[in-house]
Amino acid sequence: MTDLSDSVTGNPTSPDVPVTQAYIRVVLGMMMIVMIINSVDRTILSILVQDIKVEFSLDDRQMGILLGPAFTVFNVLASFPLAAFADRGHRRLVISAGLFFWSLFTTLTAFATGFWSLLLLRMGVGIGEASSTAPGLSLISSYVRPDQRSQSLSVIAIGAVLGLAIGMMLGGYISEWRGWRTAFVVAGLPGIIFSVIFFRTIREPNNIEHPVTWMETIKEMLAMRSYRWIIAGQATALFASMGRNLWEPTFLRRVYEMGAGEAGTWYFFTSPLPSAVGIYIGGRFVDRLWKRDIRWSMWIPTIGQIACVPLLALFLLWPEDHRLPLSSISGGFPVALLWSVVASFVGSFYAAPMLSVTQGLAPPAMRARAATLAGTISGIVGAGMGPLLVGDLNTRLEPTYGDHAIRYSLLVIVATTLVSALCWFGASRSIREDFAGRDDRAGRGQ
Repeated sequence: MTDLSDSVTGNPTSPDVPVTQAYIRVVLGMMMIVMIINSVDRTILSILVQDIKVEFSLDDRQMGILLGPAFTVFNVLASFPLAAFADRGHRRLVISAGLFFWSLFTTLTAFATGFWSLLLLRMGVGIGEASSTAPGLSLISSYVRPDQRSQSLSVIAIGAVLGLAIGMMLGGYISEWRGWRTAFVVAGLPGIIFSVIFFRTIREPNNIEHPVTWMETIKEMLAMRSYRWIIAGQATALFASMGRNLWEPTFLRRVYEMGAGEAGTWYFFTSPLPSAVGIYIGGRFVDRLWKRDIRWSMWIPTIGQIACVPLLALFLLWPEDHRLPLSSISGGFPVALLWSVVASFVGSFYAAPMLSVTQGLAPPAMRARAATLAGTISGIVGAGMGPLLVGDLNTRLEPTYGDHAIRYSLLVIVATTLVSALCWFGASRSIREDFAGRDDRAGRGQ
């Protein structure tokens, strides 16, 4: 199978129109917007936990279900058929239709009447959002050369992080101004409109020679030891990051007694913003060092994960009354948030390299499915179980620690970050052989 993005020109061909570098930048920009909308709609619930919990008389365990399994289980189930359809050359259609679908369900969340209606609506958002990440990774990989993939694919991760931040800020302030229901309407409507723009703007690269089956994909990808280690590392990294990210605004509201808008704003500056910078820098590092030794694609994430654990522990346990008189926050700026800035920066080094290596190991006709396979396990373990565990621990620890129970719940899952570092170090020991084997199979036309 021929990957047109690996050709001399570096550009995929279309049946009708040649592709320019300017158009590739348009594709990257539009995929970033898709991922921003994706992340806003996925995570806006987290800044509204306290308001929804009070209105419907829910506990943290129920909110953990809404933040995690209600979304993740159906997201995973829908990702398999959608990835297969995308790998047959329908990535543009899958992404735009899914964007419309999940944005509609986000908007309808404004009309929820209780736990069960929220559960059904979150399922709908999960199904729709299965259309974005894996097909988007495959689409971008068809437009860029291998030595530019980490940096280019970072738009997927950066968009997700920026969307997380925008959702927190947008949801927080709109909730204070017009209520949590209005926040869901404002979050959902832009995606409905942008789905039409995306479909009419993006062209489908014609570089998939013949479709493959799910069994062929699973057999070929899981035969590579580095891919298995990467999946394990992604799962444990996402377990820690999603558990932290979706509950951290609530941590700021409970421990530091911030309002919803204030918590969303400071969360943006101390977590998503430095994470977005770290994702880009991590991608740049890997693209530069890749040619020297491909193992750097695993070493850089390993270093970042190990470094962020003590920093996050300091963030969570630092006394909340240690303040700097430098902001409008009542009582001053919490010193603990400075640790969060550094931890978020180094802890996000892994995002772009993981996406790039997965796409590099997979043949063009398997790329969406290879990403889905990795994302399925990561999603179930990480996005599904991480937020749920934090909610459950909050409920168990609350009788002893009150509002500060969330400190120790988050500390438990942060410790699992070290497991992801060990997994990626394990991947570095076999990644050169797996890439060599891929090149050998391509040379034999397999």
